Amino acid sequence: MTKDQAISDIILRLSGGKPSDDLELERSQVGFWISLARDLVLKKYLDSKLAKGESIDPSFIKRDPAKELNSELDFSSDPECETRLYIVLDHEPLDLLEDAGVIRVRTNDGSRVDKADISTVDMISEMEFCKPSIENLVYYRQGKRLVIMGVPLAMKDLIYITTWYVPKEDLECLTDVDEINLSSDLLVAVLDVAEEIGRRQVFGPQDLENDGQQDLNNKQ
Repeated sequence: MTKDQAISDIILRLSGGKPSDDLELERSQVGFWISLARDLVLKKYLDSKLAKGESIDPSFIKRDPAKELNSELDFSSDPECETRLYIVLDHEPLDLLEDAGVIRVRTNDGSRVDKADISTVDMISEMEFCKPSIENLVYYRQGKRLVIMGVPLAMKDLIYITTWYVPKEDLECLTDVDEINLSSDLLVAVLDVAEEIGRRQVFGPQDLENDGQQDLNNKQ
């Protein structure tokens, strides 16, 4: 199903199958509901697979190649500020169990960058044999940002980071004729959830006539 077809489907559902000229429902808003629903449904589906020890479907994985390292002063460090190195992904990863939405992180020379939880970063940094270094690179995630630990500042411009991850969906990034990347079963669930989200935000009785009034029913 394309983006345009999905949006039209939700509008038809919310209008009782009789969209009218006075229906004040922005297609961009409907697209936002579908994006929210897609992430909710996909998270539930993938979390279930991960809980059973199964792998994530390759069709949901995006690759961001060769990102340059950015730098900023980290004023939260103690006792004095340090320079923090990071990359910014094209999309925010889906929040899966144990942050499994980020699947693989590698440097341009093939070195692995291991995952750390932000709550354990300070502890890892203080461990004599496990602290981050160029031979033991570590990252932690903050939204779209991956903070890379262990790269010496002098090597900042020599290191590039490639990331494989499951991105959140933003229908605004799709054209009307682009297909939504979901199986038919998952897509049915997404449309049902998007309809439910829409009904919570739309008020008034069901609009049955072109009477210049917005009369949408938020009940089945």
